[in-house]
Amino acid sequence: MKNTKNTQNKRCGNCGKMEMKLTKTLGPFRWKDFSKVTLVHPIELLKCQSCGEHGIRPGDAKRLDHVIEASIRSYSKEMVETILAREECSQIDLAARAGITPEYLSGLKTGSRTSGFQTFNILKMLATDPKAFAISDPAGSLTDELMSSAKDNYEEMLQKLV
Repeated sequence: MKNTKNTQNKRCGNCGKMEMKLTKTLGPFRWKDFSKVTLVHPIELLKCQSCGEHGIRPGDAKRLDHVIEASIRSYSKEMVETILAREECSQIDLAARAGITPEYLSGLKTGSRTSGFQTFNILKMLATDPKAFAISDPAGSLTDELMSSAKDNYEEMLQKLV
């Protein structure tokens, strides 16, 4: 017989109704700097059947933290692999474009490191927008073109002012 002591007669902290039930959920959840993290694998938590608010039992917070972190690692690993395969570049090149060290990128690729919010978003942009990879060129070839164009436009503007 399943122990329902933890799920019966629990009041929702949000709406005050007594409708908290154990439910498998994928979130989304706020975590550190991340406003929304959708889990890779569902977790069983108390959830108000009326308003949808999640309730945390003893031990849930640590378990939820672990599952969220594992999801971010999984998403980061997938994005790194997607970029490397699509762009056919080295990890060193991708690390330079993402503004991180090759060692940190290696940890993201193996799933042994958890990316921060900023790195996650840079990888997400590079993984979802193929043009972003070219724009992020640290060698400066695109930057040189833009600087040359800007210089020409600047000289035109100066002549119009004089």
